[in-house]
Amino acid sequence: MNSDAESLYLLVLHLGRHLREVDREVGLSGVRFSILASLQFHGTANLAALAEDEKVSRPAITRLVKDMVKDGQVAIGPDPSDGRGVRVTITAAGKSQLLKSRRKKVSVIENYLSTLSVKERESLAPLVQKLAATVWPD
Repeated sequence: MNSDAESLYLLVLHLGRHLREVDREVGLSGVRFSILASLQFHGTANLAALAEDEKVSRPAITRLVKDMVKDGQVAIGPDPSDGRGVRVTITAAGKSQLLKSRRKKVSVIENYLSTLSVKERESLAPLVQKLAATVWPD
């Protein structure tokens, strides 16, 4: 018999797989989506910060950002706090791709939620908020 934790784990695992498929449909990898989301939320970032956030090496983030510049998703410019560094900024095309993926992902979640009754959805909302607060404490 599955515990609540195991059941939730399996749900998250399968839902995550479905959401990654959405990223691929709009031409994003998971790490590209994550970088674009971070830049959209935080603004510009230097390569070291992006590498740390994404848990990848500095050479790996450098190659990835170069590819994203080539694909028009991000732009780079000088880092005023580090004469040899660069700052990475999301472009309008990157924002558009990110928002398209996000809208599709929210639609996937809405489709799952539509299988619940109104009462079930109402009881789920505070539980989701409480779990979210443990992940993103204020």
